[in-house]
Amino acid sequence: MEPDSYLRQLLIYLFAGSRGAEMRMRIILALAERPANTNQLANDLGVDYKAIQYQLDVLMKNKLIETPMKQSYGALYFLTPIMQRHLDYVREIWSKYGKSQINKKRDET
Repeated sequence: MEPDSYLRQLLIYLFAGSRGAEMRMRIILALAERPANTNQLANDLGVDYKAIQYQLDVLMKNKLIETPMKQSYGALYFLTPIMQRHLDYVREIWSKYGKSQINKKRDET
């Protein structure tokens, strides 16, 4: 399913066009496998707890992830239905514009 114009632009911005895109992509892929809390994500991804917390806030503000236990320690995060529907599109964005692709294009010039 192709997202509408606004959502398409938002997804490209969040997963390819801004700082933190790689970390947000890693978080989304981890949550696609199973719900997790901030500490689990930090451990699984080998990243500082505060860095994960910041990116989770960005994803929540853009309604791509959710938790039924807001502001609770150990709250599990889930992909929203809209993120689940467009997960393949986000993977496509990452394969076209992700960090490795951007670096590859730089190396070719």
